[in-house]
Parts: sequence; structure tokens; C-alpha cells
Amino acid sequence: MELQMTRENADYTVRAASSPQPKMGGGEGAVDDHEGQSLSSRRRRWRTKALVITQLTLRALVVAFSLAAIIITITAKQTVNVGILTFTARYNYSSAMRFQLGANSVVCALSFLSMLLFVLPLRSAHPQSEPPGNYFYLLLHDMVLTMLVISGCAAGSTVGYLAKYGQEQGSWIAFCTYLHRFCNQLQAALAFAYLAFFCMFVLTIVAASKLKSHVR
Repeated sequence: MELQMTRENADYTVRAASSPQPKMGGGEGAVDDHEGQSLSSRRRRWRTKALVITQLTLRALVVAFSLAAIIITITAKQTVNVGILTFTARYNYSSAMRFQLGANSVVCALSFLSMLLFVLPLRSAHPQSEPPGNYFYLLLHDMVLTMLVISGCAAGSTVGYLAKYGQEQGSWIAFCTYLHRFCNQLQAALAFAYLAFFCMFVLTIVAASKLKSHVR
């Protein structure tokens, strides 16, 4: 009798030892999920920070380039004597140059304001909670300024071409033959305006790509 009970106890001990023990893996899984969420949050913050730096840099360049174009255009003036005639050249003698100056002024002012009204709010603690509507307005703002600055560049380029090369069919005289300094100043202003356009074009692409990533 005692021998039979001993065998039963031994069999029970062997079965208990060979049976799989429950694993306490719930805590480790929760830790892994928390680490994954933290890594994803850090990546989102890094992407948002990179976007903010890119936006601030490009908008600062737009302000600098357009402001340089404004200053050069306003200060451009030259007076020359050709025989008994005296020619004085200023930007406000041309409606196209006045339009270009106005376009550059609007782009400069709104680009500076956008640095405060559109870019700085992206420095929130929870970038994933930013509504896509903000990026839509940012895209709309950048598109309008891009079209405005390129229209000013087109107007200035047309007048600059006629002033430099003239047009025999329309009896346009190549004024730059006599007004070298004035034409060089306007060419520099036009170059800065085109640089501002390039930066605005890149900003439009950045805003569109950011809006697309939020819509998906």
C-alpha cells in the first residue's frame, strides 16, 4: 500500500515538473508598447522641428531677398547728359517697376507675418494634433505670394529687356546704353526678386507635401 502511494506521488511530481509554467509576459509587452510609442513620438517631434527650421529659414530668405530688391529699386537713380539733353531715370517713371516694387513689398510684409502666424504655432508639444486646416491656409498663402512675386518679376523683366536691347519696331531706344548704373541696379533688384520667387516656390511644395501627409 505504501509502495503504491509512493509511486503515485512520484508520477504526480513528474507531471507537475513537465507541465509548462505560465509566463509573466504581460508587463514586458506593455513596456515594449510604451517604448514604441515614445520612439514614434520622438520621430514626430523631430520631423516637426525640421519642418519649422526649414520654414523659418526659407521665409527669412524671402524677407531678406525681397527687402534687398525694395531697397535697391528705391535708391536706383541716375542722371546723364547726352549732348544738350539731360536724362534722369528713376523707378517710378515706369508703371511696371512700380508694380514690381509693390509686389515685393507685399511679399516681404506677408512673409514676415507668416513667420509668426503660421510657422511658430507648429512648435506645440503635440505636433500630431495640429489640424490639417492650418497647412491648407499656409499652402494658400504661399501660392498667392508665389504668383504675386513672379508677376512682379515678369513685369520687371519685360521693361528691363526693352531698356537694355530696345525694339526697333516699336521705336524703343536702348536706354541702358546711356544709363549703365541705373540698369545694373535694376538688374540686381530683379535678381533678388527671382531668388525670393524660388524660395516661395519651395515653400509651396513643402506646404503641399505636409498637407498631403495629413490628409492620408
